[in-house]
Amino acid sequence: MYTANPAVMQTDLGSELVLVNSASGHSFRLNETARAAWLSLPTTAPQLAGLLVAQFQVEQATALQDAEQVLQQLVAQGLVSQA
Repeated sequence: MYTANPAVMQTDLGSELVLVNSASGHSFRLNETARAAWLSLPTTAPQLAGLLVAQFQVEQATALQDAEQVLQQLVAQGLVSQA
């Protein structure tokens, strides 16, 4: 299960989302896929993949690969933790 870091603040710009990690001071601009991932938290990669299939009309295998990649990127930046 992936969960949002409580130190992260967000500003929704519609098709993009800006996140600021108050602990590190770094800011991040998320594209539509990463925005969908962030807004679906807490989630798992398979749950997010299902959302991506429905929202972006992509194949399940592609959606799962994208979900795993974006979640790992969010973890690497300290925005999300994996339990």
